[in-house]
Amino acid sequence: MSNADLLFSRIKEISPRFESDIIDFTKKLSEGDNPSISAYDILQVINIIVKGRTKIDPEFSKGNKGKEERKSFVQCWEDLKIPLNEVMTRYLSSHLNINRIQIMPRKIPLLALIVHMYYLYKERGNYVNQERNGNWLKRVDKFFITAEFNDWSLQSYSDAFARIFLDNKDKKDFPLEALFEWVKNKGNRFVDISEKTFCDYRWFALKIVMPDIRYTFRSDMTKRFNPELDHIFPVHLIGTDEDYRKIVDVVWNMQPVKGDINIDKSNYHPYDYFMGNIPEHEYGKDSFKEYKEVPTLDSQLWKDYKGFIDYRKTRFIELMKQLYDITIYKTGVKTQGESVLEE
Repeated sequence: MSNADLLFSRIKEISPRFESDIIDFTKKLSEGDNPSISAYDILQVINIIVKGRTKIDPEFSKGNKGKEERKSFVQCWEDLKIPLNEVMTRYLSSHLNINRIQIMPRKIPLLALIVHMYYLYKERGNYVNQERNGNWLKRVDKFFITAEFNDWSLQSYSDAFARIFLDNKDKKDFPLEALFEWVKNKGNRFVDISEKTFCDYRWFALKIVMPDIRYTFRSDMTKRFNPELDHIFPVHLIGTDEDYRKIVDVVWNMQPVKGDINIDKSNYHPYDYFMGNIPEHEYGKDSFKEYKEVPTLDSQLWKDYKGFIDYRKTRFIELMKQLYDITIYKTGVKTQGESVLEE
């Protein structure tokens, strides 16, 4: 029996529906096409708030003191429901358009953000009252996206983030500088996103730069999944060599598209396909509108795969700056590195 199961069982001694209530909550989230986390994840968040640490310890004090400690878990869950729902439905699902938890590389940054929202709600009420396009939201985005890319996933990080959120709960701004300062000086992790790191997390990177695309990950009538990742310049384009394949197998050359488009486009040259020059391939011309941040079809870049990839790389990096005030660097560094766009 895990520590989490033991903790659940001991809390249920005073609140029999504690675990089942949490499980029901997670089911309702997923039924609404929202991302959902497990009951164990939620228990971990409650543990962070109540005990100040991520690691779950099922032991309580004896007697009445232990009973009061368990009551604090039950009360915390009641107070957590609204801010947790805000994070999952309004921030992840509506704002970032993330509807599956699997899209994100790791969970610890999400758990930390839920803790922050808990304190925010306790101090000032619902997150809905924040300016959704204001400075606060931009700072939240920068923290969350940077943490997801840069592997801020140790329990010590979660504990430190919770302390920082607690120390700053009465302040209006999101404590971005304090979080980054801790990671840089005590967490021994990068606070900037490198080009390599960005490319390593393809699904998440493409979701962040193209937030309007909804990932369903459900098969359609053709048994293809939506979306699938299409290499715009195909890896196995006829007449190409290994050097070409290495260059095009990169996130700058990828696009999430419906599975039926991906299979129809296959290994044809993208220009020929989008121009409708491939007989008996029905999606060609119509599918071009599904491809984002690409040059117009009259551009010479469709005849230059290296130039095309450089163009799209530049657009992605510009979007990261425009949308989230995040700069992608050539090398992950603790302070400030050389921007990919700098020569």
